[in-house]
Amino acid sequence: MFGYTNLEKDLASFSDSNMLPGHLLFYYLVDGCLIELLIHTNFPMKLNPRRGGARGVPGGSTEPLVAGNYPLTYDIFQLLPANVQVGVFSATMPPEAFEITRKFMNNPEEWKLETLCDLYETLAITQSVIFVNTRRKVDWLRDQMRSKDHTVSATYGDMDQNPRDGIMQEFRSGSSRVLITTDLLARGIDVQQVSLVINLDLPTQPENYLHRIGRSGRFGKKGVAINFVTKDEERILSDIQMFYNVVIQELPSNVADLI
Repeated sequence: MFGYTNLEKDLASFSDSNMLPGHLLFYYLVDGCLIELLIHTNFPMKLNPRRGGARGVPGGSTEPLVAGNYPLTYDIFQLLPANVQVGVFSATMPPEAFEITRKFMNNPEEWKLETLCDLYETLAITQSVIFVNTRRKVDWLRDQMRSKDHTVSATYGDMDQNPRDGIMQEFRSGSSRVLITTDLLARGIDVQQVSLVINLDLPTQPENYLHRIGRSGRFGKKGVAINFVTKDEERILSDIQMFYNVVIQELPSNVADLI
């Protein structure tokens, strides 16, 4: 517990001597004391996840996040390591708190979405298939891309047959150039015009990777596959490369020439 009684005494006791080799040290930080801890101690370095060090848990997390405390929040994050892991937990999370957390919390899904939209705005793509791992992700991505004025279709394995057939006919006819789907349909999409497959999520089973990327380059045509890989997915990518004994190259700068 930090800052509950005597702040000066707590600051004096905060030292590396409290750290045991191979152990994590957790601190509960009482409201208003986090900025003092960051300024007067080496706590920012202890929060570096690569050092396997301390974990700080601020009490009343939403207090620094309400509108009147935005400057304090930014001050705190200026003092933290760039790769610090952040989690916000509260029984009551006001809307303004969500707005400020978007500015400093790492969100791989937002990064993927923005990069995906950049691709479609800069590349001339005939038709493409985007694979994700869950039905919920299919619906989320469809709604997000449509909100950004991209014409997309979406389907998944447990969709009723008639709506699914209608969506696939729309895609085959070219009325929709982008189809979002899951592994359940990875083997059943044969559309001649598909030139690009995007794995927004890497498949959880390496054998499904080949079924996915095989949706492009059908009927003797050229095809390209692009994988979106976050730090947490690097192990999955490594497993896929080992499974097929291949090296998957980073996206080249001349990707437009390949599609």
